[in-house]
Amino acid sequence: MNYLQPYPLLLDAVIQSAQVRLYDMVCRVWNVGTNTYNCFGRSLKNKTDKDGYEPEIFYNGQYRSGLGNATNGGLFFEDSISAMSFFDEVETTQTTKFDYLSKVRLIFSVRLDKITPSGMANVTAQRLDDQAMWDVAQWIQATKCSNFNVVKVEKNIDKVYDRYNGKFKADALNKNMQPRFSFRIDLEVRWNPFLYNAPQTFKMEPVEHTIVLLIKTTPDNSALIQVGDGRYIQQQYAPGNTLKPMKIGDSNGHLAGRSYIVPFIYSGANVVKPTYNAVTGVWDRTAFGGFNDGDEVAIKFLDDYGAWVMSGSQI
Repeated sequence: MNYLQPYPLLLDAVIQSAQVRLYDMVCRVWNVGTNTYNCFGRSLKNKTDKDGYEPEIFYNGQYRSGLGNATNGGLFFEDSISAMSFFDEVETTQTTKFDYLSKVRLIFSVRLDKITPSGMANVTAQRLDDQAMWDVAQWIQATKCSNFNVVKVEKNIDKVYDRYNGKFKADALNKNMQPRFSFRIDLEVRWNPFLYNAPQTFKMEPVEHTIVLLIKTTPDNSALIQVGDGRYIQQQYAPGNTLKPMKIGDSNGHLAGRSYIVPFIYSGANVVKPTYNAVTGVWDRTAFGGFNDGDEVAIKFLDDYGAWVMSGSQI
């Protein structure tokens, strides 16, 4: 289940935008879903009377201890599910009036025998911990996932939970053994507080993407690149007057309806952008000599997530 807040504010809104994209990617790549993956937003580090510092999560209208079982294991291992993740805000500093820099940790606990890292099922001859960790880290860095950047990764269990102690930390140390695995990804994100300082209906943070397409006489149709929402298009295309970036299994261009941003880059030079059909996703360059063998084409577009249904449950 993806646990979302209906009216997130400030950093919560920024994190939730990344959380929605993260949930969809993990469900697809690891073959998990509503009943097998618990995805939480920003947790709070609170001190308890007996158990030291522990993370608390927002659930069912209030913050609850991450040690509880109200959400199938809280914020650590639970054998009835396959994966769990939450965000931990370490520090937020104001750099200018309109710019905040937040250091955030993304912590995962998974059952390697219940997920499929990079699409691979668990096998006795191969441990899939690094593969699972890099599935997430590389995807965040490649897509910028709502403008987050990866700083480092950590799988030493002591360091993964080094901001917590007491019963939560003891559980982590005792249970972190095959096939259970925990890892941490340290992130940074810049955001404008004036965009998120009042209650508002949740919406995705737009992300700019630039894709580079190659024109070849004999294109390799298996050469694929991501285009912002976890889907892929071909990277190589045959010469001709039109260019139609295709989504796998779709008759229309994946970028159809997206907001593309000038300049359109053609073989390293800024040129008059071709005629664009927003319905079919076709770029027509007939008047400018077409797309020729050896050319490189860079198209910048805005991934606003508007065409895709958000997965999750508001809490």
